[in-house]
Amino acid sequence: NIWTSNINGGHQTVDKDGSMLEYEDYTFEGEMQNILNATGQLFAAWPEKLALGAALSSVFAFFGADVVLYYTFLAMTFTDFTLGVSIGCRDNHCIDLHKIGRGIKKLVTFNLYILLSCVASMTTAHIGLEAGAPYLVNLFIGYLIFHEMISVIRNMEILGFTPPPLLKRFL
Repeated sequence: NIWTSNINGGHQTVDKDGSMLEYEDYTFEGEMQNILNATGQLFAAWPEKLALGAALSSVFAFFGADVVLYYTFLAMTFTDFTLGVSIGCRDNHCIDLHKIGRGIKKLVTFNLYILLSCVASMTTAHIGLEAGAPYLVNLFIGYLIFHEMISVIRNMEILGFTPPPLLKRFL
């Protein structure tokens, strides 16, 4: 049998006869190097991200929705996702795949809801209710932003941050 243990901030894997198979040292410098490598990979993918951003902006411009609201929604969603993964790592000392799966499902589902609200907006515009057509999508995205904001505040509270008393009343 193989067992693992944490020793001095590192992680060691030991065989059944007690011989050490591997030892990984978790240091601040090592983690910073991992972050720098990941950041470099993100910058390498910059042209693709720029193309995706232009495509999303075009879709929202087509439906007359506010692109800034959508990007704010994405920022809140990814912040909530990151905090949820942080809580999972803190509580389980590993990445919780169930929480990651739930976060991905939430992102996909919310985007499908936004797409449906775009279709509803387009439909109302074509049947003669043009006064409220673009605002339908914006109102729905605004609702999702507030939904995510509450989730972010709750996750921050779980991580030990104290929300202001005014915000605590809404939770």
